[in-house]
Amino acid sequence: MASSTTNETRETVLRYLKALGEKDLPTVFSIVADDVEYHIPGDHPLSGVFSGRERVMAGFFQPMVDLLDPATPYVTDVKRIIAEGEYAVVECVSSSKTKDGRAFRNPMAAIFTVKGGKVTQVVEHFDTDNFKRTLFPG
Repeated sequence: MASSTTNETRETVLRYLKALGEKDLPTVFSIVADDVEYHIPGDHPLSGVFSGRERVMAGFFQPMVDLLDPATPYVTDVKRIIAEGEYAVVECVSSSKTKDGRAFRNPMAAIFTVKGGKVTQVVEHFDTDNFKRTLFPG
């Protein structure tokens, strides 16, 4: 897969984040590579390294969507994107509400690799204790 330019990487990551904010999993699905690798830190049911688009969707994205209130927007407030070549680092705060009404707020940084206009790897860094307490209480 060909390397991406800085502008292509930035635009691909922005389209990905927009689709996430709209809970548009088919568009997210179309932006990630077949062999995408997704790293979710922590010790909770959604943590781990997911390899392949199907595993990422089934193991992380769909369960995450299922935990959140479908009537509440999923907002990703991007603070900054630093991109160079095929790499981009995004600092952002994601927020929504869980199905049982708890506020979900997740400040994070994510490192993206984009090749040929497709996201091939995402490595997320966030407060895993907050994530676990909010989404998996008790």
